[in-house]
Amino acid sequence: MTDQTPAPPAARALPIKTIIVVLAMLLAEAGLIIGAVMLFGRPSSVHALHFDSGEALMGDRAREISLLHEKFTNNRRGRLWIYDLEVIILVKENHVETVTAQIDARRAQIRSGVNRIMTAAQASYFEEPGYETIRRQILEFLNGPSAESAIIPPASDGQPRVKDVLIPSCIGFPADY
Repeated sequence: MTDQTPAPPAARALPIKTIIVVLAMLLAEAGLIIGAVMLFGRPSSVHALHFDSGEALMGDRAREISLLHEKFTNNRRGRLWIYDLEVIILVKENHVETVTAQIDARRAQIRSGVNRIMTAAQASYFEEPGYETIRRQILEFLNGPSAESAIIPPASDGQPRVKDVLIPSCIGFPADY
């Protein structure tokens, strides 16, 4: 009786042709990517924007004047929110007395205009880091599209007296709590 055990399978050789084809494709792909980068150039450099704090406006020092600190409502999110808003304006030092007098004389108009801006504001405006849209709208409201409609009329040289609007505090909370 002869023992007929199967012979172990022969070890397979590495697929050299497949390895060479894959390596050739990888090298070709790397060459194409490097060639495209060389052809189109490097990405443009990034430059930081300079943030002007409003300390020096047109050669004169700016003064901060408190415009208002009140609570306003907005329901653009689908429920009523109350925003505790503080608004400060930047004015050249030589216009401080005139602007302060205008603010005192037109306090109700200013409150009404800012209320209109806050009530109509989109919900996304309150998520902006510096409230840029609300600041711009308040600045346009104060300076007006023309000298006749401005809450704070321009100086004798035609330049607006209010140079910038700052919002140091705008805290919102739902009204149903």
